[in-house]
Amino acid sequence: MIDKSLRKATAERYGDLIVVHMHGGCDCLWLNMYLDEATGQMICDSDIGSYAYHWGRHIDKRQSWLDFCCEWLSCDEWLLRKCCGERKAERKFDRDSTIGELRLRYLADKEEDEDAQWEIERVLEATEGYDKRDEFAAALNVAADMRSVDLPEEWWTCIVERYTPWQLRFAEICREVIVPAIREMDAMDTVDEVPTVDAVEVVRCRDCDDYCSHGVAVAKKETTTGEDINVPTNGGEKDGHDQ
Repeated sequence: MIDKSLRKATAERYGDLIVVHMHGGCDCLWLNMYLDEATGQMICDSDIGSYAYHWGRHIDKRQSWLDFCCEWLSCDEWLLRKCCGERKAERKFDRDSTIGELRLRYLADKEEDEDAQWEIERVLEATEGYDKRDEFAAALNVAADMRSVDLPEEWWTCIVERYTPWQLRFAEICREVIVPAIREMDAMDTVDEVPTVDAVEVVRCRDCDDYCSHGVAVAKKETTTGEDINVPTNGGEKDGHDQ
């Protein structure tokens, strides 16, 4: 049983670089991810594999680099296609689904041809025990040659591969742990950037000698020297009061 509550991640910004560190349970003990805006690149090392992709420098003014990263890190299909599919990363060969695809393709226009059905079944039986893609492909072609069976055109497109459990877990961690950590970092950065205003204390109006109802009361503001000075709260004239 995977305890997802053990997955903890922190994100920090260093100039153009966003660095994410994660530690978790036995399903993923550690993960380090680097998102480089200057080069438009993601690099990730972890105990469930290494992943990387290079888009090039981010120039889309409609979306920030951070929002772009969070978008594709949240999309399993896009993330795995970029980091595993296009990079030719090893995936799990699905022998049963591949045989089903080959059978359908070969018999597409031979539904009434019993001889053809018998021949393709003998060829497919010869691949029994070959559970790796390359071994299966070799056994399939040898068997087809021996029985003079013409395989479907572009038969290799019938080969079905699945993402490995580790690759699927990487995508899950990106979506459920990494993206929230990046969003939290961004929220903290935004808070830090909010300008601060010195607190003021409203006191009696110097014209009315009362807590002014006109909105022209003055305030006491503490200076860096410790001296109190009176400053208008409205910055100018109002209701006949000259500041």
